[in-house]
Amino acid sequence: MNVYVVMTNKYLEKLQLERYEDEAWNICLGKYGPEKYEYYTIDANDEKLLSYNFTEIIWSRVRNPFNKTLEKVVIDFTPDNLLEMERIGEEKTEERKQAMIDKYKDVLDERNKKYNQKKRLERESQKYKENLQELIKKININDKILDEDDDDMTAMAKWKHSNYIMPAPHRITEMKKAHPDISWKQFMAIIDELIKY
Repeated sequence: MNVYVVMTNKYLEKLQLERYEDEAWNICLGKYGPEKYEYYTIDANDEKLLSYNFTEIIWSRVRNPFNKTLEKVVIDFTPDNLLEMERIGEEKTEERKQAMIDKYKDVLDERNKKYNQKKRLERESQKYKENLQELIKKININDKILDEDDDDMTAMAKWKHSNYIMPAPHRITEMKKAHPDISWKQFMAIIDELIKY
């Protein structure tokens, strides 16, 4: 059973008409009391109701999953054709529900996409960190082939005799930095020319 309720919209400061299903109406009536409502009736063709000259009715409210509010489904108020009004009201309610589901699905997909990107970046960051630590460890091990008091020629010779172990020891890397215009391959070829033993 439908209940047609006339009430004041406190934001617009005007009367509005809203339809409630029997159970929802009993909850509202129990919660707020009849004094909150201007007028209510179960007869859409009630004389007093018709005297308000409403052209629209809030047929239902659909929960918005984004902000948990209830969005109004407003249709034309046609008490002279109740069956058509009910059909349109139910149809519009279902359309709005589906639109909410579709919209929420898109937002959820976008959230999942961002979450997956974040997780992927975290994994890549961890992998990069592990690779960097491994590289630092190798450099530290490779640094041990040189002695601190080795001159540049001795350092290059030791590196050559280690079969140009990579990553290169810090000392060798610093030497290479002095020649940024040549590749590591060219740098090794120069060492081969300089050091024949």
